[in-house]
Amino acid sequence: MFRLYDFKCTSEHITEELVDADVREIPCPDCGQPAQRVQSPIAFRLPPTGFPGAAHKWAKAHEKAGKPNRDGTR
Repeated sequence: MFRLYDFKCTSEHITEELVDADVREIPCPDCGQPAQRVQSPIAFRLPPTGFPGAAHKWAKAHEKAGKPNRDGTR
């Protein structure tokens, strides 16, 4: 199965390649030197209020609580 990996050569060129999971080294497309597979950080971010959906649920509950009932009371 092919996966997308980052590779970095000794000249600091970084490239992404779609390769088989067991491939650890490729020739650098820029300079031809051996490029080793590197581990890249994963981009992950939660909304500032916590888990997704929590802020929406909170806002809906408070919106409902703020609306007057049919008899004018809250």
